[in-house]
Amino acid sequence: MKKLFILMVLVSVALLAAGCGQNSTMTEVDAPENAKSGVNQNTMREITDLGGNVVRLPAAAELNRVVVISPPLASIMYSVLKDTSKIIAANPLTFRNANPVIIQEAFPYLKEVDTGFIKEFSTNAETILNLKPDIVFYYGREQKAGLKDLTIPVVDFMDPEDRNPVSMTVKWEELISAIFEIKNEASIQVEWEKAEKRLESSLQQVQGQKLKGLMIFNNVSNKITVSGNGSYGDYWLEMSGLINAADSVSGEKEVVMEQIYQWNPDVIYIFMGAPASDYLRGIPGQNWSLVKAVKEKRVYDMPQGIFSWASPNADSPLTAQWMASKSYPDHISAEKFKDLLADYYQNRYKMTLSDDLVNSILEPHQTGKP
Repeated sequence: MKKLFILMVLVSVALLAAGCGQNSTMTEVDAPENAKSGVNQNTMREITDLGGNVVRLPAAAELNRVVVISPPLASIMYSVLKDTSKIIAANPLTFRNANPVIIQEAFPYLKEVDTGFIKEFSTNAETILNLKPDIVFYYGREQKAGLKDLTIPVVDFMDPEDRNPVSMTVKWEELISAIFEIKNEASIQVEWEKAEKRLESSLQQVQGQKLKGLMIFNNVSNKITVSGNGSYGDYWLEMSGLINAADSVSGEKEVVMEQIYQWNPDVIYIFMGAPASDYLRGIPGQNWSLVKAVKEKRVYDMPQGIFSWASPNADSPLTAQWMASKSYPDHISAEKFKDLLADYYQNRYKMTLSDDLVNSILEPHQTGKP
């Protein structure tokens, strides 16, 4: 009887071992790499990224070498950790589309951050592995293309069904907090709630007389791309009390000047390409002088703080408030907004902004930056 019991136990153990060998491909792939790197298997955990992928991670204390492919994510990581020393490589647009003084403050080890591993958003597994990262952050299928053969954790920050900067930045912050096992008290959700209350109060009087706004996503090589319905720019315009003049097109769409003449926006905001000053002086091959916003000199470059305010990032609760202050200055004064900006940076990043630095954030193409 005793021998029979022992035999049954041995059979059960064998069956259990066989069952363990049938775990998901993700677990099988991760295990050898984790073993090589000395990762403690007892501390492994699982998260679900915004793309719906289940990703196995070691304890946060073992995630010390981060590669960031999607530029805005570095700003969210900084707002959560108040530290960027873990970022060993990042897309160069992370720094190019931001205020240089703010970047120096947020990235004291900037010179040590590798930016040459990627061209636009294209990279490959071999190049990534040479960086010896513990984890990679990316955004969507296009950026994942070169990461397929990696056996280290790769985390997707794109929710394919969400283009709302409010919910998106909240999800980004929650995911980064989960990855690094941090409880973030000064959450971006709280800042959004404050922003929405201010906007609701300030814009009550303009509901019946909203202006038409246009977001220029890019204007380069005589190709004009606007932010249409469902784009990030569309959300910014709507949140700031404007009607999107390009609502009849979807996403980021290339258009011709004749279409812009028909829309005839009251105010224009510029993300990339030719700066606002060029629209007022004249752009070769484009006659903007017929557009109302240009006639009235209401063309504005999107600010650049921790990142460009045209994209979702850690500064995003400020974006619509700033746009409202430019579109409806009688309801939100420029000086009041500058105070809001300084308070935001103090509360969120523990940065004290001088008046000159505030101005350089709000006017990124001005000469004589601090």
